Amino acid sequence: MRTGHAPGIWATTGLALERTVLAERRNVMARLRTVMARARTGYAFIRTGLSILMVGVAFIFSFHGGGVGWALFEAAMVVGGLALVADGIYLNVPAERYRRQFPYCSGDMEIGVPDYGMPVRRWQKVVFSNDPA
Repeated sequence: MRTGHAPGIWATTGLALERTVLAERRNVMARLRTVMARARTGYAFIRTGLSILMVGVAFIFSFHGGGVGWALFEAAMVVGGLALVADGIYLNVPAERYRRQFPYCSGDMEIGVPDYGMPVRRWQKVVFSNDPA
């Protein structure tokens, strides 16, 4: 090996290293997109469940003594609405916890300024923020 040649990953071209870093970022963002889709589904379940629950409660207060059939229908609406709300919370809470771990979901953005002569962790970073300074 000649002087000035680095072994391992640093011996590759800077372009290959940048491609590897971008591929890993795409993987992380693809996983985040999947998690956020679950969160949106959870919100839809919560919204639909609350609607069904409220209609069931309105039927209970509106139709007193409508018979056994109506009582079962109203109870099914209330229980179904509660089940949808619970399922929506089950989908949403872990997704929101996961989302808070990543800067991709806030108004702030950080971009690495590449310097292929050193490892990525030592690259300078430019930060764009929506916070008033």
